[in-house]
Amino acid sequence: MVALRKILLASCSTAIAFSTSAAAQDRSGAPVDERELESASVRTAATESDTIIVTARRREESILDVPLAVNVVTGEQLAEANITQLGDIARVVPALFIAPVAGRTNVLNFSIRGQNDLGGSITSDPAVGVYFADAVQTRPQGGARAFYDIASIQVLKGPQGTLFGRNFTGGAVLIQPVVASPDAFSGYVQGTYGNYDRRELQGAVNVPLSDNAAIRIAGNLTRRDGFITNITTGTRLRNDRSNSVRGSFYYSPSDEFENVAIVDYFEGRNFGGGFAPTFVNPAVNLPFNTAASRLAVLARQQGRSVFEVEETNDSPSTSSNLGFTNTTTFDFISGATIKNIFGLRRVRSSDFVDEGFPQPLVDVGSALRHRQISEELQVSGSAIAGRLDYIVGGYFFWETGVQTGRVATFGGLQRISVADAVNESKSVFAQFDYEIVSKLSVTAGGRYTWDRRQLDLNVTAPNGAVLVDAQRKVSFSEPTYTLSLNYKPTKDSLLYLATRRGYRSGGFNSGAVTPAALNLIEPEVLTDIELGGKIAGSASWLDYRFAGALFRSKYDNIQRGLVVNAGTPPAPTRVILNAATATIKGGEAEAFFGLFDRFDLNLSVSYTNTNYDEFVDPLSGADLSDRPFAQTPKWTYRIGGRYHTPLAGVGEFSAGLDYSYRSEFLGNEGVVREGYILPGYGLLSARISLDNIADSGLRIAAFATNLTEKEYSLASVPFLDFPFGLTATQSGDPRFYGVEVGYRF
Repeated sequence: MVALRKILLASCSTAIAFSTSAAAQDRSGAPVDERELESASVRTAATESDTIIVTARRREESILDVPLAVNVVTGEQLAEANITQLGDIARVVPALFIAPVAGRTNVLNFSIRGQNDLGGSITSDPAVGVYFADAVQTRPQGGARAFYDIASIQVLKGPQGTLFGRNFTGGAVLIQPVVASPDAFSGYVQGTYGNYDRRELQGAVNVPLSDNAAIRIAGNLTRRDGFITNITTGTRLRNDRSNSVRGSFYYSPSDEFENVAIVDYFEGRNFGGGFAPTFVNPAVNLPFNTAASRLAVLARQQGRSVFEVEETNDSPSTSSNLGFTNTTTFDFISGATIKNIFGLRRVRSSDFVDEGFPQPLVDVGSALRHRQISEELQVSGSAIAGRLDYIVGGYFFWETGVQTGRVATFGGLQRISVADAVNESKSVFAQFDYEIVSKLSVTAGGRYTWDRRQLDLNVTAPNGAVLVDAQRKVSFSEPTYTLSLNYKPTKDSLLYLATRRGYRSGGFNSGAVTPAALNLIEPEVLTDIELGGKIAGSASWLDYRFAGALFRSKYDNIQRGLVVNAGTPPAPTRVILNAATATIKGGEAEAFFGLFDRFDLNLSVSYTNTNYDEFVDPLSGADLSDRPFAQTPKWTYRIGGRYHTPLAGVGEFSAGLDYSYRSEFLGNEGVVREGYILPGYGLLSARISLDNIADSGLRIAAFATNLTEKEYSLASVPFLDFPFGLTATQSGDPRFYGVEVGYRF
């Protein structure tokens, strides 16, 4: 029983490098497949310290051995924190910020340690990568998928340019679904009903086909009314209507060979937008856009809730995301392991947004048709009597897509841009971990990447004139590395000093409206140094975990997307360019305390100080030096508590509160203007549940997010200058609450 209680406590722990892991039995008491735990890549090992096992370095190892800041959230923790979509995980992961790109609710921007990409353009790469089942999903479109049947999520901080296929300067988010297991017939079904007529049904069934083969089918259906009313049309905006299905096949004819194939599909259809005006520039006063009319709209908005807006259109949005991943693992007799990860993905996306006013000022549409292929081959193993661990391999990535943009101003005709792009990346990599002496080791890794981009861009003016009809090709190559010195004074602690070099491939300015503006975007490079430590332990009445890191990053040739007005008539376009240099400094810490086998306390804090050392906007000449980075709160923190206890003959009772806070932040790139700095906000959530009722596998729970109904903003519209003269913000989610009933078999 003591060991079981420790495992239960470990399954609730979160530390900066770890949040927790699933144990051999979940909180409901229902048995969990041992094979499912292994497939999760995050589990609690059967050791004295209940060590969490992760794959942050592409192999299974204790998180206490990983010289890297990485957070882990299990599927069980997603439920405990009322997290139902990818965009929600920032509430439980320090130094992570997630917001819609340009108000498009199905296109998400991830920001880690100041690294982000606000454009979502196919001609440039994101700063933070998203991986599903070890295969990258490069484009953010269609990323707002629902969470269901998830084993774990790992969030890696800092440059990921050595072991992960694509080069990312900010970090990576690794989503691991539960996969098929031949151990037992099992599954679950769960239904949720909440306010705004939320109806959600999800479930999974695992079917063994033999002793070495199995299939698993899982799915999710979500329907929810919008929480913002467009009083111009009467439509409820920011609704949720999505369908998801996933299938996995497991086959292992011998102990040396294993194959896992996964097919996943998501489709969503909703209304986005929901922008509320916050400031008006009275100096902009045109016959077709008078200051008086905008001030009248602002006055009406200030007299009502931000969840009632006046917009000219309902911002319809559709997206679909279809993927296939096949992972094959073969163990040699000599101890080496060959692993091959093959991925296919197809993304379709279409959305429209406006500026949040009832008169037609700006209407923006975007559509993407995208396909990608990735192939990664790894060879890993140990040598020199186990003192050397190694992984070497090669990677290939190819994508093609057509991105169409439509912009209309003041109710006129549209300017249309069509970007037809092909991107290719090839790389070789190697990383070695060598034990110098007992307790002291060194990690050294390197990667060399060759990138090639091709773009055909056509831009047509509202009058039909061809503004741009050009083709561009370019190639880049760059080395990246990681180096760390690691000291383990005890088995359950680690001190490390690491430096890494990451690079983000260059590209093209797809927002160009003249041939001269179709400039080349050079690669950006980030070099950091990180000092970190981790420790775990227990006493008779206390289990604890703690981790912290301090970092300093030097950021060169920064890629930034600025919104400017260009063309005749002037219309907004996002221009990608290279800024100069910046220095990023910060730190983060997280702790877990398990008290008396009944109460779990989670604490975290992060600080990120971002300032440009030198940045002069080459378009306007504005000096943006010392300006903070967009969508990067300086401070975040979280306080979460959970009480859990078995009730004899009834079930496992638990109740928890969780509070997370983000300080103020710049809502968009560019010159800081009135309304562009968005206020900080704190969100309180709560959950109460009774699991495994009367040993039946039945669970019932009640939950609420944003319990205090805090009104807050996630993004802003940078249109304060001529010819629009306004600023508007997009609100975050209101209070959601409901009940959940589930059954595990």
